[in-house]
Amino acid sequence: MPGKVKNADPTAFGGPKKVPTGYFAFSNDRRDEVVEQLKKEGLGGRDLVTQVGKKLGDMWKASDPELREKYDKAYKAAKEQYDTEMKTWKTTEDYKKYLAAQGDVQKQKTNKRMAAEIKAAKPANCPERPQPAYFVFSTEMSGKVAEEAKANGDASMKARAALVKQKWEALPEEEKKKREDEYQAKKAKYAEDLKAFEETEEYRTWEKLKEKQKKQKANNAKALKNKIKTAGDDEKEAAGDDAAAEDEEEEASSPEDATGDTGEGEEGSPEETA
Repeated sequence: MPGKVKNADPTAFGGPKKVPTGYFAFSNDRRDEVVEQLKKEGLGGRDLVTQVGKKLGDMWKASDPELREKYDKAYKAAKEQYDTEMKTWKTTEDYKKYLAAQGDVQKQKTNKRMAAEIKAAKPANCPERPQPAYFVFSTEMSGKVAEEAKANGDASMKARAALVKQKWEALPEEEKKKREDEYQAKKAKYAEDLKAFEETEEYRTWEKLKEKQKKQKANNAKALKNKIKTAGDDEKEAAGDDAAAEDEEEEASSPEDATGDTGEGEEGSPEETA
């Protein structure tokens, strides 16, 4: 999907690699074989992806119970190791760096979603801001410039922008002035229409949505900052509690603590009775 924002990769920050479940490990071991088989049957594109998943699912269901148990046991053992490594990683500075990186990703996703909400909620009576004369000219020239740039062997955006600039500068001053005057007139009309629009209920409702989003962004930023600041606290506290519990267990299980008798300096000791 074009423009899709990818999540931060924990392993890039020293985090443990996620463990595939028994089913996914089973599928990974057989995926290439299934893909080749279905390709020979003439499948491709989205149909291939769909049928690969279906085929692997059917194979898992039909597999020997002992084989499934083997994969599931391997997953459970790997998952225990993963959980241990995850707890340790969460106490590191690298984990905080990961949280910051993932926070940036989430911010981009949120901004993109909110921008779409604002655009969808834009009132029909909201006046359109006019484009400057140069941008209007650039749009008019886009098709011609694209063909010319292609013929020149360089259809890059930079090359096309240079051609547009050349054509603009080559315009007679009267033509450029005419276009600029038209823009200024539209700009003045836009200012009047915008002022009138800002007195409507539609505008106030739209602004409330913008303000709501602004507050949400501020809350998100505050929450992320606090999450990074306190990252690892729970794990460190749990580790401290476990260590204390182990110490108490050792003390309770030692013969001296259990009886209160150290064998030294107490009445009835060999030294005193001799």
